[in-house]
Amino acid sequence: MADYVAIDDSGVVIDQGKLLDEALFFVKEQAYYMRKAADEGDLSEALKFGNNVVSELRASNLSPTHYYELYMKVFNELQYLADFMGSETNKGHKIEELYQTVQQSCFILPRLYLLVMTGAHYIKIKRSAAKEILNDIIELCKGVQHPMRGLFLRYYLVQICKDKLPDLDSNDTNGIHDAFEFLMTNFKESLRLWIRLNSSCTNILDQRKKDKERLELGLLVGANLVRIAQLEGLELDFYKTTALPQILEQVKNLSDHIAQKYILDCVIQAFSDEFHLNTLSEILQVSVSCIKNTNGIGVVSNMMSRLATFITANPESIPVGVDVFEIFHSHFSPIEIGGEHGIGIRGFLELQASFLEFTATLYPAINEYVELILNNVVNVVKDHVNRGGQLDHASCKNVVILLTAPLKSLSLKCLDYSYNESLIKLLDPAMKRTIAVAMIEALINARVVIENISSLESFLVYISPLFETPSGESNQSGYEDQQDECDYEHHICRLIDAIRISTPEGQFDFYKILQEKIQNLNPLAYLKALPCLLFNCLKLLFRFTEPQGDATPIKTKSSSPKDMTIPIFQMAFEITSALQSHVPVETVKLLIMCAISANECATTHAEYFGEEKQFLQNMQRVCYDFLVNACICFEDYVSGCRNELEALRYMMSGLCKIQFLTQEHHGYFGMKLAKYGANLLKFKDKCAALEAACYVFNNSIHKDESRVLWCMQQAIDMHKATILSNRETTKEQLKRIQQVAESFNHINTENITEQIEKLQIQI
Repeated sequence: MADYVAIDDSGVVIDQGKLLDEALFFVKEQAYYMRKAADEGDLSEALKFGNNVVSELRASNLSPTHYYELYMKVFNELQYLADFMGSETNKGHKIEELYQTVQQSCFILPRLYLLVMTGAHYIKIKRSAAKEILNDIIELCKGVQHPMRGLFLRYYLVQICKDKLPDLDSNDTNGIHDAFEFLMTNFKESLRLWIRLNSSCTNILDQRKKDKERLELGLLVGANLVRIAQLEGLELDFYKTTALPQILEQVKNLSDHIAQKYILDCVIQAFSDEFHLNTLSEILQVSVSCIKNTNGIGVVSNMMSRLATFITANPESIPVGVDVFEIFHSHFSPIEIGGEHGIGIRGFLELQASFLEFTATLYPAINEYVELILNNVVNVVKDHVNRGGQLDHASCKNVVILLTAPLKSLSLKCLDYSYNESLIKLLDPAMKRTIAVAMIEALINARVVIENISSLESFLVYISPLFETPSGESNQSGYEDQQDECDYEHHICRLIDAIRISTPEGQFDFYKILQEKIQNLNPLAYLKALPCLLFNCLKLLFRFTEPQGDATPIKTKSSSPKDMTIPIFQMAFEITSALQSHVPVETVKLLIMCAISANECATTHAEYFGEEKQFLQNMQRVCYDFLVNACICFEDYVSGCRNELEALRYMMSGLCKIQFLTQEHHGYFGMKLAKYGANLLKFKDKCAALEAACYVFNNSIHKDESRVLWCMQQAIDMHKATILSNRETTKEQLKRIQQVAESFNHINTENITEQIEKLQIQI
């Protein structure tokens, strides 16, 4: 804070931090003597030093923020003096004399602070009517017309007298009126002083700075409204007929739009939602008049948000015969869009987006309200575009809200309305993609339950821009466009994972539609979406095993997936064919995973429904075809690349998990993979692949000792050929082969062990 500087009217640079430090030091010093005098029971001296403490608030060069910090320090010190004054009064010191004594101060500001303090005690002991004292004090406070000093003085008045108001005085039947009149008078004066805080601004930058500082002090004005809302005797009838009309009259008379917006927001925040519901038309009338002059839409949006939360929790709170939607709609309809006092298309869309969210929350079953709002939006936006206007980014974001908000309450049926298509047609291709992404997010967050694929037809139309290349662009788009498509692909993957249709057949139909759309994308864009689609398709093979709630899985012929298996695996072949030239290693892994899935599908089906020879043979053939395709992909695309060992190990590991292949087929693929390993370029990779191949021929179902020995022998022969050129690597690899041989204790590996020992001696 010490480095904060300002410039006074004469152009002299003022160090605000230094001024504040000096003022705080003086306050601390005088407060020490004040407390000392109070401890000694010397009221006269305590008042003298208390007067000195308050005198520092006469500072005129401090910014509002620094002045507030000084005020809080003074306020805390005055609390000690107030307590001492109260104790002295209880001991018999006449309050009337104190009331007269504090008015003898040389300076008006400290005099009034001490007068407020004494007046509060005067009211507390009830020597005189509270109304008389309060009226006397509030009239005297008019003597301070400096905006900042006067504003803080009136804030102090509210703080000190907040519990001294006559709103519940049993001896005063007019107490609530007197208390309100006092607070309302103080509010008017505080508001006038607050507005004057930036009256001396000479340029735009200075104006903005002053507006910011003034808003920081808005709580000093709002404190009056908060205290009015806290009056014990404040009832709905008094609020509706007396309090609110006077407050709104002050708002309407303001020419400062920032102040209007702030005070309206204070009214909405201070008073109860129940009061707002019963005075909705009056508040909206003033709020809408402010919207016409400035972009004060946030005030109305905040009120709608509050009311939606309150009404949802307390539906019985709506007054009988009151249609909340109709009240809002009747006040929003006359708002001008263009012209000198119009809010502009951005403001209009922001307001309607908030109104639609409010309506969808309160009236989820009344489609007509949603249609009424959106049809009005379509007409206004069409007129704006026809007149040559455009929608900026902020406006388009509100269009997104307008299109997606109904999904939360109306589900997918809201997409069948004509206004959606009309509104989307007005957007450019980039924003249509943004709409599509938002639709996906809204559908996922709403957790919509979909009964059949026909329910998704309209939805797929709206997200179709994600699967299209914008006009004027080729499929070989630039790097940035490709990156954008990858971002969109992430949302497509989320959609694939999230959509759950009640029947497996409907789910698969949805996947087929998505497959066709995804494969129209650039290759870079579908490298993640297609594998995601494949994973979810394979899950359908095992969906019949999932329990429904707490129930056990249903085991009926109608729930068997066997009629869907061939189409699902056919889709898997198509997806892997599209991927293999772009991501060959990943494609090999996908093909092996499909082969394992065929094996698991046959095994699980037999467990649930019994063995069926024809189904088992079909799955064996499917598994065989996937393994063949994996080998072809390895030979054509993977062989010779950096990750060939990784792919080969994955293939060997997958083959070990496949149990229902015939011994002949298993041996065929095992030897093929072993030979791939023997033909790898690097010596170290060859040895690693042959070691892994040993386990392929020694799993729980398929055992072939001769081929295990063949793999070991191939590895040893390679070591013999390289023993002189690469001794260290050979020594390390021989040790690994020896460990593999020892782990197969049921196989006669004496010959292998002898050869290893001889080679180790040579090394």
